[in-house]
Amino acid sequence: MKVLFRLERIGDDSIEAVRAFDRLFAPATTKRYMRARQMSGAHYGAPGVWSLDCLGHPLTELRFRKDYSSANSVGSRGVYAEYHLDAGAYYFVIKRASWKSRERFYIVAKPDGVSRVTEEEAQAWAKKRSVQTS
Repeated sequence: MKVLFRLERIGDDSIEAVRAFDRLFAPATTKRYMRARQMSGAHYGAPGVWSLDCLGHPLTELRFRKDYSSANSVGSRGVYAEYHLDAGAYYFVIKRASWKSRERFYIVAKPDGVSRVTEEEAQAWAKKRSVQTS
């Protein structure tokens, strides 16, 4: 079962314009560099939702769909990312609280919605899951 989670992407369209410029004019990069950059995104504060590895650390950013239905005219506020999360799974979230500050927290997806959990709970779940699969 999937659970819908919405996260506001403050300043998202202005950031996307800078990234598009980067892709056009930056020199070609290797796949290895891009993979390292993707994995380190959670540590540098890029907003998003990450799945957890066997130790409970952020592993890969999840894909999302943008919702512009409540966006302002320039797309700096009201743009939401919609994530479809697996029920019963734990995730790491970085949310922009404002233009300058970010919140980092763990969530668990339940059939009736999403709720915050402590880092210790998320790591315990990840370790238990890795023991069950091995």
